[in-house]
Amino acid sequence: MKRKLLCIAVLLTALWAAAAWAEPAPFGLELRKTTLKEVKKRFDLKFVGKDAKYGWSFYDVKKWDVEKLGFDGLRGIKLDFDRNGKLIAVLCLFVKPKAKELFGMLKEKYRLVYKEGNPDEPIGFGALFDGGNKVRIVLKKSAKPYSTLLYICQEYSRMLRKSVAEDRAAQRKREKDLL
Repeated sequence: MKRKLLCIAVLLTALWAAAAWAEPAPFGLELRKTTLKEVKKRFDLKFVGKDAKYGWSFYDVKKWDVEKLGFDGLRGIKLDFDRNGKLIAVLCLFVKPKAKELFGMLKEKYRLVYKEGNPDEPIGFGALFDGGNKVRIVLKKSAKPYSTLLYICQEYSRMLRKSVAEDRAAQRKREKDLL
């Protein structure tokens, strides 16, 4: 009897630990684990482009597959993959009024790291959540027509910021050389 109780306790602890360390999985897509091949089996994708420097590839989930998910207010999904074909970011586009509801749901599930503005306001709201295991979740309501919800791996986020800074510096240098 003690052995059975011990086995049950170990099993429950293992299940709890696995859940605690699991990556966020928006729409069942687990960051750093789901492959492009797996996503293509589930969704019809449109290739958007590839980053020559880092080998990242970018895809949009086609509209009919987004609609099939049945998530109220969801208007689009963009997916980023690393050079090995692993999912590193999921960007969801929602109708603006959905931001307040999403904020409430995310706050229940993840730890709020930072919040700016009020989700009731038409623009200027943003929130950062810790998705655990080096994943950040960013909810933003800006002047754009949609609210955005981004699930992103921290290392990809750092590399992306570095790439943007390098591109801006190169652009400034080209413009300076033209003067």
